[in-house]
Amino acid sequence: MPPELEGRPFLGMALLYHLTHFLSVAFPGRLTQFPRSPVSEIAAAAQDVCAWTWERLAGRLLRTRTQLDVESI
Repeated sequence: MPPELEGRPFLGMALLYHLTHFLSVAFPGRLTQFPRSPVSEIAAAAQDVCAWTWERLAGRLLRTRTQLDVESI
């Protein structure tokens, strides 16, 4: 956190950071300037997330969990 904001409420920007961090992990390479991504990059990645269906998301999570289980053996 920037020194001038230490000890002050910073919820709004913290939420934006966590959102953009999630997008950078969920869509590697999409936020090319993370953590200083322009709004256009954030909007495009967010639009893709909002287009996910529950079935697709659950399938991705299941595949990831299965891969992790296999790798740990």
